[in-house]
Amino acid sequence: MHSSFGFIFGGSLVALILLFSPPIVVMGMTSPFLIRLLAQRRQVGEAAGSIFAVSTLGSVLGTFLPVLLFIPTLGTGKTIIAFAGGLLLVAALGLRRRAAAVLGLLALAPLLGPAPAMRQLPGQIWAGESAYQTIQVVDRGSFRFLAYDDAAGWQTVANRAGPLTGRYYDYYSLLPRYLDRSARSALVIGLGGGVIANQLRHYYPQISLTGVEIDPLAIDVARRFFALDPATRVVNQDGRIFASLDRGTYDIAVVDAYTRQVYIPFHLATRQFFAQVKNRLAADGLLAMNVSSVRKDSPLVRALCATLRAVFAHAYVMRIPGSYSNVVLASDRALNFAVPAGTLDPQLERLAAVGSAAFREDLAGAPEPPLTDDRAPLELLMDWELLARRAGPG
Repeated sequence: MHSSFGFIFGGSLVALILLFSPPIVVMGMTSPFLIRLLAQRRQVGEAAGSIFAVSTLGSVLGTFLPVLLFIPTLGTGKTIIAFAGGLLLVAALGLRRRAAAVLGLLALAPLLGPAPAMRQLPGQIWAGESAYQTIQVVDRGSFRFLAYDDAAGWQTVANRAGPLTGRYYDYYSLLPRYLDRSARSALVIGLGGGVIANQLRHYYPQISLTGVEIDPLAIDVARRFFALDPATRVVNQDGRIFASLDRGTYDIAVVDAYTRQVYIPFHLATRQFFAQVKNRLAADGLLAMNVSSVRKDSPLVRALCATLRAVFAHAYVMRIPGSYSNVVLASDRALNFAVPAGTLDPQLERLAAVGSAAFREDLAGAPEPPLTDDRAPLELLMDWELLARRAGPG
């Protein structure tokens, strides 16, 4: 696998050099060239100061205008076209009148047409774009899927024929039974389509549910297309900010937030974040999250368990049979996974048996440094997992 990684890394590096070297070299020549031209009529210091002042102003505008104005107003596609057109217009100012007119029309033409269309998925019933991502809703048989960013994977899967999906979400429905008492409240960070909240509501109607979701359009989609239970309290906020500001107390916290379908946001997987979530949990509460890995002895899973052990007294891992998903639990109380038969909804009995046999406490066989706000290479760890998936388990 290391040779495959070297080939992918080396090939990508060469391709990036060939693709970006010419424009970077030309852009690097621009400021010295302009300073030389202006220095023919001004002092060199004055010419250089003017160029760098304009360059700094452009950097500030280029940083804030897309995020605060263009993307919310025009969308990502037209924002890219608008700024590319702006560069063409600036170039046109230095050319002769006829060439300038041609470049000006080329710069404005894309803005007059429709935005670039996202890929149409089979069974797609709705698509939209938010300030964070593209969102698509797809129906296939009895299942409804929520996809972000052109379907690199499914963000949410809902079964319209029943509460269970056959995915890792189903095992979260066992969490209230792992407490020594009745669960009163649950927190879901990364609401998505709201399937986790809906499942908990279905099996435990007495639980007070809070869902945190950063994308307001995703919240609207959850309500319109995934029948999000109206009794669920929904907070439109980043999960880290919510954990630091909220003053509620929860028996269960589920962290199910992902970027680009497969990556756990690093700030939602560090020791500092888990400590904030622990402050929101009852003394005997538990935290749960899903971690995808190809290898059973995954550095990604080990790193997250080490991080949880730095905050909680106990960490447990269950690899869901026949999948790449690992359910990771953490609590200050030792958990008992043996749920008495006949005490659950019949649909959950099989899942409880799997959990009872598969959950293992992580006892830190090999030392792994906890992930922190200062060092959390989650994307690199996940990239190794994606590479291992292509090469096959091992």
